[in-house]
Amino acid sequence: MVSNKKLKGSFGAISKNYDRYRPDYPKKLITDIILYTKIKKSSNILEIGSGSGQASQYFLRKDFNLIMLDISRELITIAKKKFKNYKNAKYIINSFEKAKLPSDNYDLIFSAQAFHWINPNLGFKKAHKLLKENGALAVFWNLVNKDESKMLQQIEKLYKKYCPDFKPDKTDKTIKIFRNNPAFKKVILRQYPRTILFTKFHYLKLIQTFSWIASLTAKQKLKLLKEINKELSKYKEPLHIPCKTLLCMGKKK
Repeated sequence: MVSNKKLKGSFGAISKNYDRYRPDYPKKLITDIILYTKIKKSSNILEIGSGSGQASQYFLRKDFNLIMLDISRELITIAKKKFKNYKNAKYIINSFEKAKLPSDNYDLIFSAQAFHWINPNLGFKKAHKLLKENGALAVFWNLVNKDESKMLQQIEKLYKKYCPDFKPDKTDKTIKIFRNNPAFKKVILRQYPRTILFTKFHYLKLIQTFSWIASLTAKQKLKLLKEINKELSKYKEPLHIPCKTLLCMGKKK
């Protein structure tokens, strides 16, 4: 079985597809973060696990100063090209655990699709240390609603059969720890349901950016994709994928 560290680092090898096929985030979510945190143009903002900038773009386009931190040099390289005209963007290639960052410095720390990779005991403690008084931490994820789709339920069975590193989603556990963390106040949870339409080609490209598939050998991946293709052949395009984006945020006590 591949280690958590190797899984976390698997995105570099698929960086172009990660940037091209991963879905974006609801604009309402970004607005809710800004209203909750009351950040200003002069605020210091840190993003943990920025990737190629799917979430970063919303803050940069609103002229917020943003430090984008990611473990993948390949994904940061894509982000630099994408945001080359944004002087309000800075970059750090490192893990959040190892990065040396100033304490009591950030008005907002946020993490999209990444905070579950960090040991929660370390992650919340370090974020608290880095935030200014009353600064905010916001973590959010795009998730599929498999309970609303027979197709997604069947595909999950294939993940369990062919992917040794497929594990139950850790999002609920991370959110529970956040909501019960005595170091944060006014912790709230919001949900943004939506249905995303995919061509079969696009959907197959998307799932290959998931860590449990990216970490497979070529032979394992071929076998899995053949089975998923067989399942997708039962459905017409576009594929309707029910999703939800979960946002949890709280302020430093």
